[in-house]
Amino acid sequence: MSPATTASASTAQIKKRQPKKEVAPQPEPVVEATEIQQEETPVVTVPETQEKVKALLEYASNLTKMVKTLESEIKQLQQTYLKEQKQSKKKKKRTRAPSDKKHGFLGTSAISADLSSFLGLKKDEKVSRPDVTKAISKYVKEKELFTEKKSIFKPDQKLLKILGEPAFPISKKEPSVLGYSYFNLQSYLKKMNHFIKA
Repeated sequence: MSPATTASASTAQIKKRQPKKEVAPQPEPVVEATEIQQEETPVVTVPETQEKVKALLEYASNLTKMVKTLESEIKQLQQTYLKEQKQSKKKKKRTRAPSDKKHGFLGTSAISADLSSFLGLKKDEKVSRPDVTKAISKYVKEKELFTEKKSIFKPDQKLLKILGEPAFPISKKEPSVLGYSYFNLQSYLKKMNHFIKA
């Protein structure tokens, strides 16, 4: 054996003899365990829930009653409003602006001296046509100048002075018969110019 081979053989034996160094395992990093906090849900008992439901139902029924009451009050208000509107419209129709002056047939006017003395009025006193008709009608009744037909009359001398000679038919049914009636009385007064225009 050559000295080189013996040296290599001895080193190999030495290597065999030397125990292997054991490497200690490195400890793993310790992770601290964090506690997971769970939210505690409140435990509701059955009677508590029932009471809440009951309270809500009662509140809802109260609200319903209030709504119904409001609806009925609104309907009453509407009816009252409509009645008042109708009444105000009627009042507006009935009430006209008050006027002391009457016009046309109902208006007062100055009259002739003859008619004024016949009626027993003062000189410048004004009178309406209906008032003259009433006065003549009263005179006819007092003196009993009417005929069988109460609407037709025969004037005496005093009334004839006011009305003049027969010139108008006593009625539309008898156009050929001239005479004096309440139907043509205003025509006689107009013909004799008893009403003086202003």
